[in-house]
Amino acid sequence: MVDIKQDQESEGFTYVITPQVIPGDSGFGSQWHLVNTSYPGVDVNVTTVWDDYQGNGVVVGVVDTGIDYNHPDLNANYRFDLDYDARSGDSDSYASASDDNHGTTVAGVIGAAIGGGSTVGIAPGADITGFRIGFGTGGSGQTDTQMQNMATVDVANNSWGYNGFFTDNFLYSSFAASANAIENAVATGRGGLGTIITFSSGNSRQEGDNVNYHSFGNSQHTIAVGAISITGS
Repeated sequence: MVDIKQDQESEGFTYVITPQVIPGDSGFGSQWHLVNTSYPGVDVNVTTVWDDYQGNGVVVGVVDTGIDYNHPDLNANYRFDLDYDARSGDSDSYASASDDNHGTTVAGVIGAAIGGGSTVGIAPGADITGFRIGFGTGGSGQTDTQMQNMATVDVANNSWGYNGFFTDNFLYSSFAASANAIENAVATGRGGLGTIITFSSGNSRQEGDNVNYHSFGNSQHTIAVGAISITGS
């Protein structure tokens, strides 16, 4: 919504954009990536559009360790009809293991609903579904399956990657199925517009690693996403 206020000192009008959606969720004030009061401008600058756009009608698939879909921030917008667990081979992507918290955290950053009581996602109106894989186990078969499932969602988030230079090389036959699945998703997903696929650029810069050494993040069909600290470094 745009509040239009008359400028008392000059003719005409001054358009003042004032966000009307201010979440009351307890953790919102600590989410500096949404509103950074300590270092203004070092955030994603998304809250001003929430009056008109919150991700409604968009389905985001989270390829990760599964999701605690019973969490009050996630339950209302969770798509049970789309999720899949490649670790167990069934259609229940619940984060059942004690160390499966990563996927739930990522899902919350993306789409925690306003009014859930805790945090707020960047797109709080979007639907979320989980594509569960195992980190460090299961080989490429689980990954192949979930890369294929990405064609069923509008956006697919992958906040994970391989350790070691060129370990995920699409020139290797073991990654051919994943590479083909990604190409199919960007061609046929989202009603023919193409699924938007994001990959983490990695956490190993200090060790000399680089996203360009990894086919998942360096593919012409995916978007590599980096990270910064609260100060912008």
